[in-house]
Amino acid sequence: MTASDEARCNYCVEDDAAECAEDQVLQICATDRHSLGTSHCASMVGKYRDYKGNVEQMFYRGCIDCAGKYYHLDNNEQGVR
Repeated sequence: MTASDEARCNYCVEDDAAECAEDQVLQICATDRHSLGTSHCASMVGKYRDYKGNVEQMFYRGCIDCAGKYYHLDNNEQGVR
C-alpha cells in the first residue's frame, strides 16, 4: 500500500517486530514529525550505535519516501536498480 493513497500508516520504532506490533499508532505521513516521507508505508530493520558506541538493532514501521526503483535480491535483501 502506498502512503499517498491514504496519507497515513501504522507507526512504531522498537527492538523487534513483535514489540512494534504491540505499540504501533497511526501516523499521518505529511504532518508527523517522525515521518520519513509520504510515498509508501514500510517496515524495516536496521542497526545504529547508541551514545556509548554499542551497536543496537531497531525495527521501524511507518511512512517513507521510495523514489528509486527497488527490487528484491535472491537472499531477501533489497537493492536499488
